[in-house]
Amino acid sequence: MEERLKYSDKAKEDLQYWKKTNNVANLKRIRKLLESILETPFTGIGKPEPLKYD
Repeated sequence: MEERLKYSDKAKEDLQYWKKTNNVANLKRIRKLLESILETPFTGIGKPEPLKYD
């Protein structure tokens, strides 16, 4: 089973912005964060924390 991320319209706009800047380092970091979300959503490489008020 292949998992997929669902992107909001704002997320799509943000990704387009970062692609236009041609900032390779930031694009790599974004890609790593997105991959990490799929692989380990509760630990990850960022600073994940439970949602509040949910």
